[in-house]
Amino acid sequence: MKTRNESSAALSRITLLGAVLAALPLVGCSAATSAKTAGSPAGKMVGAAKGSRTPLMIGETPAVTFTLVDSPVDTWVIGSIDRRIRNGQTRGHERLEIPFEVSSLPLVTIPAPLEDKDAPATLNGEPAGDIQIKKNPSYGYDPSGGTTYNAVTPTGATFKSGFMSIGGQEATFATGINGAVTGGLSIQCAPWSRVVAAHWEGVVAKSASSSTPAYELVEGWFDMKQCKLVETRRTHVALAEIVPGTLYGYRTCDDGDCVGHQSVVLVAPTATNPLSQNGPLRSQRGTQLPKYAMPVKRGTSESFLAMIPPASNSTVTRTLSVEINQGTADDAPLATVFVADMMN
Repeated sequence: MKTRNESSAALSRITLLGAVLAALPLVGCSAATSAKTAGSPAGKMVGAAKGSRTPLMIGETPAVTFTLVDSPVDTWVIGSIDRRIRNGQTRGHERLEIPFEVSSLPLVTIPAPLEDKDAPATLNGEPAGDIQIKKNPSYGYDPSGGTTYNAVTPTGATFKSGFMSIGGQEATFATGINGAVTGGLSIQCAPWSRVVAAHWEGVVAKSASSSTPAYELVEGWFDMKQCKLVETRRTHVALAEIVPGTLYGYRTCDDGDCVGHQSVVLVAPTATNPLSQNGPLRSQRGTQLPKYAMPVKRGTSESFLAMIPPASNSTVTRTLSVEINQGTADDAPLATVFVADMMN
């Protein structure tokens, strides 16, 4: 026969067990309620925000805004429950999908670049107006022998950022808020040198008649004897705005009707660390390129990924990705941009 103390202890254990069992459904209900009330009226989570699924014609793309919304569940609690859930997620994680029509991008014909083998023996003509060439004393030079080292950069009056190549040397450049230009090339000029091909391209400032920036590609010759750069042709591209203030684009084709090979050329002026499905987006010499051409062909798929640093009035870094695919039975490619916030 159990004593009074033993019976009381047994009753306490039964009461405690009953309380635990009774609480379990409440915990499940509470979690379900939190998940439902955390999102939109339809019950979707805040982090699953999407844009319109209807493809938008370029020029009709609505303004894209990013709103940081505090997570309904503290991230420390999420991490303590299951760290896999918060892998890649942050407080206020926002992800937008922006479909666009490839055919609505402007079609541009880009001439083939000049090659050194076609350079003239002597170079005549006026120097290029938006390129400055200055002797660089920090590299040293021998005036008596006629050898100089020269900094070759855009003036900053036209280009905001871009890429240049002279005689196989290449580099990027950028113009700051104060108009100062960083980057560019250091070219050795000497009496025994020759004329070589020159190329520079990049984003140019918005004009008074346009709300979007443009892109220009320039070809010319650089005389390494005279340290003189002469422009021969310039291609001006009116960019289409895909993501306001972030991503622009145009198309190039092998033929006028785009029946054969065509490419979507993406221009993201502030993007860093660009990647494609084949690896980092760099030239053959390892220089980061200011644009990326995505081939578009039936039965293939292409992707692009980059980071967008915070703007001057923000602390939010964003990921920018583009996917273009076309099935063998699809009449037109499906193109979508994905923009997501990240925690700094």
